[in-house]
Amino acid sequence: MNYMTAFLLSLSANLDTLAVCISYGMKKVKLSIVASLLISLITSFGTFLSMILGKFITNFISPKIVATLGGILLLILGLKIVIDFIKKYKKIKIRNLSREKKIRYSDILYNPVKADTDNSGDIDLKECITLSIALTLNNVSVGVAASIAGISIFLNTLFTFILTLFNIGLGFYIGIKYSSKFLGEYSDLISGLLIIALGVYQILI
Repeated sequence: MNYMTAFLLSLSANLDTLAVCISYGMKKVKLSIVASLLISLITSFGTFLSMILGKFITNFISPKIVATLGGILLLILGLKIVIDFIKKYKKIKIRNLSREKKIRYSDILYNPVKADTDNSGDIDLKECITLSIALTLNNVSVGVAASIAGISIFLNTLFTFILTLFNIGLGFYIGIKYSSKFLGEYSDLISGLLIIALGVYQILI
């Protein structure tokens, strides 16, 4: 496999990072350079491990099924955030979430701001690790498929690190620059649609 194949696979696996960081930018949640590096390192390490373990996993379930299930999960999570937005917008249901409520990793994908558990407006070390694990778990299927396809573990891990950093920066830039002008109160809806699009993409590709 060549560099381009490894790059494109890493890019597709990092679309969720872009969507999550756009949501953060919309919500004005801050992420430091150190936190960005930590997220990139953890997701890259997770990709590395998933590629190492991929051949063992596919003895029981095919990479295609794993990838499809991941896409379906994203689709469901994206639909949930859109439905929650509609309920809130129409004032049908008032949501009262406790700060002490336990955060599930899957929650971070459809409502990324939940990673900011103390509502400080900044992502600290603990919250950063929570977000990193959520993103890493979502990338497992890609790592498994890449290992079966014979893609270089080194190249895929390297591109994952680079593209994660890039998408974090790009996502925040898009979210911060355009939310106040064009998105406003519809940021939750748009974030949900981004997650849905990612889920559909993973199912179809």
